[in-house]
Amino acid sequence: AQLEQLVAAEPAPSGKAELAAAVNRARQLAAACYRREGHYLADLSTADEARDMDVLRSALGSAKLTYFGGSYGTYLGTVYAELFPTHIRAMVLDGAVDPSLSAFGEAAAQARGFEMDLDDFLSSCVSSGHCPLGSTTSGALLRLQAFMNGLRSRPVNAGSRQLTGGSFFEGLLAGLY
Repeated sequence: AQLEQLVAAEPAPSGKAELAAAVNRARQLAAACYRREGHYLADLSTADEARDMDVLRSALGSAKLTYFGGSYGTYLGTVYAELFPTHIRAMVLDGAVDPSLSAFGEAAAQARGFEMDLDDFLSSCVSSGHCPLGSTTSGALLRLQAFMNGLRSRPVNAGSRQLTGGSFFEGLLAGLY
């Protein structure tokens, strides 16, 4: 329920009060996760995940790993290759994460990628000649923004859940991802 509230919340808080509320929601969720699963945190590093992958490789009876990693999976694959260089048959890493970036730098790079993908999607929609968002890319973007803004003030009921501006934004990002 807390994760649902976090996702449904305004994705771009404005003002100190909204920002404080967003930080508070995130802290409450983190604290709840820690209370429930904190004993696992010491074993949740990327190196631990890579070692788990090697245990699975061995349990499946494979002498070598065949691996495809995207996004964070590229970093995981790189760590696996560093730890187990002789256990790899083939490895494809797509959309490499730059481990030298700060969390803010990584988020900014990802945001630029999402923006490019959204522009490409809207351009493709418009060029189809049947885009429900409009006949120009800029018009389609404005209509998409207007729809999301409308959800901020009037969420739409969808079964037992609500489509809010925040949940729409998260869904849009998931589709662009």
